[in-house]
Amino acid sequence: MNNSGKITNPQTNTTCHIMGGNATDSHITYAATCKKHQLVCVGYTTTQLNERFNRHRSDVKLRPERFELTQHFAKHGCDFNKDLEVSILGKISGSEEACHKEEDRWRSSG
Repeated sequence: MNNSGKITNPQTNTTCHIMGGNATDSHITYAATCKKHQLVCVGYTTTQLNERFNRHRSDVKLRPERFELTQHFAKHGCDFNKDLEVSILGKISGSEEACHKEEDRWRSSG
């Protein structure tokens, strides 16, 4: 978990301030970084972060096509325990549409 207060997108070299937090936080936007390949995927979850990433871990094996993150980890043989760093970008509230807007805002800023 990245609690440094900032995240840098390696593709654009753009640095953004982040909220930080812990694995039991919910209703958040997050950045999942593959440290091995310097790939950053942005998403959101309304469930606890640890539950979300347990599903992602399962999806790598069972349904890798579902998300950019799971596709990458399955295709390149990356290891969730060694190669993944998660950053909590911010808290979200409201409808699913609001969640999508916040996710898009982070994607376009990095």
